[in-house]
Amino acid sequence: MATQASIDLINMMYVAYYGRPGDPGGVEYWASVVDANGGDLSSDVIQAFGDSSEFTERFGSLSSEELIDNLYQQMFNRSADQAG
Repeated sequence: MATQASIDLINMMYVAYYGRPGDPGGVEYWASVVDANGGDLSSDVIQAFGDSSEFTERFGSLSSEELIDNLYQQMFNRSADQAG
């Protein structure tokens, strides 16, 4: 079973990348991958989230500015500021 810290991290990834909570099976799988990597997100995990069909279908057509603003909305419930 994955650690709570990795589960929390992966849940944040689901919200950031997909705007939704993760499904239990997906969260457990990815949290186990994070645990196997010493508790750190590897570039493989980040790339898998960003290259997924769900992400591409929902956000693939956004400009960089629109994508960043969308991430701020999903993670912080506000628009990005210029400094961000």
